[in-house]
Amino acid sequence: MYNRYWDFENYTTISLKQDNTFTFSGQEGCLFLKTEGIWSLFDEKLIIESYPDTFKKEVSTVMQEKMINNDSVEIIVNDNAGEPLCGCYIEAFKDSLNITKNNTGIDGIAYIDKHEYDSIRISFIGYTPLVYTGKCNYIEIKIGLSESALFRLEKQYWNVKRDKLIDPRFKSDQKRNLYKKVKPAGNTAQATPAFGGRVLATR
Repeated sequence: MYNRYWDFENYTTISLKQDNTFTFSGQEGCLFLKTEGIWSLFDEKLIIESYPDTFKKEVSTVMQEKMINNDSVEIIVNDNAGEPLCGCYIEAFKDSLNITKNNTGIDGIAYIDKHEYDSIRISFIGYTPLVYTGKCNYIEIKIGLSESALFRLEKQYWNVKRDKLIDPRFKSDQKRNLYKKVKPAGNTAQATPAFGGRVLATR
C-alpha cells in the first residue's frame, strides 16, 4: 500500500494487490475519489488503469402526483438511491415564459406559487432533466444521473523510485505527487514482485 498526503483535503491511497488488481481512494479538494482496476509493469513503469465504465444514462420519473389542500405546489426530488437532492433548479412555464422558479432545500423539497402553468422543469447538474406537464400540486420526482459520477484512472504510467510511486497527474508539483510505501497492518510478511531492481509493495 502507498499513501500520498498533501494536506487534510488532499490525500490518496493506492493498494496494489498480488492478483494485479488495485484500489485507489482518497480526497482531492471537494472531491472524494474511489476507483478499482488492474496494474502491470512495463519498461520500468507501473501501469494502472481503472475498469471500464459501464455507466448507462438513467431516466427521471414522476413517482407520485396528487392534489392536496395547499396554496402552493410542493415538489419533492430524490436521487435513484432515495436520498433528497438539495439545490435542484425548479422552473414553471406558461406560454414558454418562465413565471416562477425556486431550488430544493436540504430536504429535497421546493415550493412554488400556485399559478396556472404549462409545465414545470426540474434539473440538476449531472442529472437527467424532467419536464412535468400534469396539474397536481404535490409531485414526487426520482431524478436519474445523466453522466457517470465515477472517478477513473485512464491507463496511467507511474514512475517507481525505490519504495515510492510518482503520480503523473501532478507533473508540476513534485512534492504533491509522491506516494510512500506503508507497512501492512500487523506487519505481515508478503511476497512482492521485483521490478528493475526495485520492489513493489502489494497487499
